[in-house]
Amino acid sequence: MEERTVLAIIRRSDKAFTAKVEGGKRSRLGDFWWASDTRVVVAMAERFGSMDQPFLTGELHAVDVDGGRGRMLIGHDGPQHGAGQQVGGALEAATMVDSLPGDPEHALISTQPFSANPQTQVERLIIYSKRRAVIARAPVRRAAFVTDSAGRVRFAQGAGSDNISKLYYRDHDDDPWRLLNDAAQSGRVESPIGFSADRATAYLQVEHAQAPDSLVALAIATGERIELLRDDTVDPWRILYAEDGKVPAGARQWGWAMQDDLTDATRWAIAEGIADPARICLYGASYGGYAALMGAAREPGLYRCAVGYVGVYDLPTLHADDAAQADWMRTWADEWLGEPQALAEVSPNRLAGRIKAPVFLAAGGQDQRISAKHYRLMEKALRDADVPVETLYYPTEGHGFYELGHQREFYTRLLDFLSRHTGVGKAESPAGQKAG
Repeated sequence: MEERTVLAIIRRSDKAFTAKVEGGKRSRLGDFWWASDTRVVVAMAERFGSMDQPFLTGELHAVDVDGGRGRMLIGHDGPQHGAGQQVGGALEAATMVDSLPGDPEHALISTQPFSANPQTQVERLIIYSKRRAVIARAPVRRAAFVTDSAGRVRFAQGAGSDNISKLYYRDHDDDPWRLLNDAAQSGRVESPIGFSADRATAYLQVEHAQAPDSLVALAIATGERIELLRDDTVDPWRILYAEDGKVPAGARQWGWAMQDDLTDATRWAIAEGIADPARICLYGASYGGYAALMGAAREPGLYRCAVGYVGVYDLPTLHADDAAQADWMRTWADEWLGEPQALAEVSPNRLAGRIKAPVFLAAGGQDQRISAKHYRLMEKALRDADVPVETLYYPTEGHGFYELGHQREFYTRLLDFLSRHTGVGKAESPAGQKAG
């Protein structure tokens, strides 16, 4: 919305909106979690100027997926800004620690008062009644917590008024905290990332004075540390987590395991009766455009059509373009795409002869992320292979269409293309006129 963002929940069977969560003016949705199959918990955020990034206010809300039992779990009713809930005369804020996927009644939250030296603690929250019980108190001020795969609080990291980071660890809920790292003594900050699925190994991000951060595996039983990763020039940027504690299989898996995930998901949806096998198309943008065309090439009998929007289609070209931009991009291309000579066999434009379904391609001539060269290579390969292909190209657009008229044309044609090839009839433009 114009002055706020809203979380809306949609029932898939009839596309009806069943629930929403929204705050006041300037409010944003900071994050949300499926606390159970039927209830969602939302962290609110707020923005105080047109150039400001939203920041968490410490408020938590919850609602059932059918719109029932909506309530503020942690919040404030007064005129204060950026600010949690009044409890016993003290203003406090909360953040999610663990949504406890195996426990539909509870979540673990971190709470702390707004004070000069806030004491942080972890509480088990009943997400329906707001009742809470303290299960851990931090041994350090302004702490953040990390749980293991069983939902036990194992790490606490924070700093006192000296702003020196300290990391504490404990094996069990009743064990005392023990100091694992004091930055004043070690000269480095160590931050917990998470645990392996068997909880035998913890993972830390470790700062270094004259080099980028490293990722370190810590053997819980012995205390042995093994450096897993340290790039020559850049810090780890973002950690991706899986619910079961296992690693994502993304490195050098373009067209392989990553594509298998889409195939497996499609076949699962068919087996569950969710999808009609005679009416399934693939559509994606950027990497999604690659996955759409690669899916049509790898599984020619599974999909009725494929749509690539500002997509990647020739991986050797992508590798060369990225490597030419910067050294860190070359490193990324080597580590995540793979060796250039091995990428041809997972490039959709070089597999066009295997594609049997009609294709719709759209791209912009000013795309600075994915060169329009990919679009031209894919179109030529499809036409050479006698694959039915429809195209939309704007020489002035970039990595996604910006001009409103171009957006309208693209989505009108997209809906028409999907409608024709899934057998649901003609799509209509916003003006009510037939597309196509």
